[in-house]
Amino acid sequence: MPNSSKNKNVEVAIISDLHFGVHGDSPMWHKIMMQYAEWLSLLMQNRKVEYLYILGDVFDNRKAVGVETMQMANDFFDKLFFDGLHITIIAGNHDSFYEDTSKTTSVSLIGRRPGVTLVSGKKQIDVWGDKCRMILCPWGIDMRQLAEEGERGDVVMGHFAISSFADVPGHLYTGGYTPEEITQCAPLVFSGHFHLRDEKVFEFNGKQKRIIITGSPYQLNWADSGSTKGVYFYSPTSGNVDFVENTISPKHIQISVGDKPNREELENNIIRVTANSVDEAKQVQSYIAELKDFGAVDIGAKINVVDAALPTNFEAADTGEFDQHKLLVDYVNACDFGDKKEKVLEIIERIYATATASMKEDI
Repeated sequence: MPNSSKNKNVEVAIISDLHFGVHGDSPMWHKIMMQYAEWLSLLMQNRKVEYLYILGDVFDNRKAVGVETMQMANDFFDKLFFDGLHITIIAGNHDSFYEDTSKTTSVSLIGRRPGVTLVSGKKQIDVWGDKCRMILCPWGIDMRQLAEEGERGDVVMGHFAISSFADVPGHLYTGGYTPEEITQCAPLVFSGHFHLRDEKVFEFNGKQKRIIITGSPYQLNWADSGSTKGVYFYSPTSGNVDFVENTISPKHIQISVGDKPNREELENNIIRVTANSVDEAKQVQSYIAELKDFGAVDIGAKINVVDAALPTNFEAADTGEFDQHKLLVDYVNACDFGDKKEKVLEIIERIYATATASMKEDI
């Protein structure tokens, strides 16, 4: 909690949705996150910022955290820390073992580190002199009830599902809290949860309300492609809000077979090569080989030519119910993959299992 005697002209940093352990505890992503910790630490030191708020989802897997990911998380905070830094972590849904409460969380051990405060299970109030009253709300807090009880402040920070904001590209979420409900307790709301950064101003009963979705601090997957990531800075004393772009973490860049990208476009980024015809699909492997010296963090491919491999006699069985898994298996069995059919089936099964497991998790 801030010391009110030391917050003249103070500024705090705000991030969310780090998702340690994403992509199956990927070592590549562990490295990306460590680079981000170093960048953020230097940025805060240069701005003389000593307070960092993390608005939920420090970890990705809500049921089990891998040993390597836990070690990386420990190393991340070691890299991030400098003398005088205070970190407040607000538990998110992916940090919480139970779906409707944050009483049991994966961030509980991190919350015991010196200089770290964990907000879980119940709200916390941070008061910055006579200028700002912050209401910190972890996952599972009922904001409607909080408003009915008369809780009021200048800023709310938390991990909320809010309607009229994009949960995925091109789709506005329709559940959760309405903008009017989430701003009942304070005119300014900072929220994690959705990974696409956004800001909107609303007017309710003649009063302006502002909601800032902080978004993930780096592009976590292809859904984040094209979106600008970074860190927010907020002054509790002046009310000023500033955003600084993350220029260190990889971006997701999509190119087509035959494109002539330069090194600057590919270097330190995650690249996906798309093929939109049978001829292009045949060139993917050799094209990727040509790009390997361009310094990309990772290079993959997306083949958009499903019909080219589909046998003319292939028909999905009419079971009266759409069965995605059966349709995929029937499709592979109907294709002529030669002696590679078993390998293709194995890959399809692995991808399908990963996808269905991911769909069962909330955002």
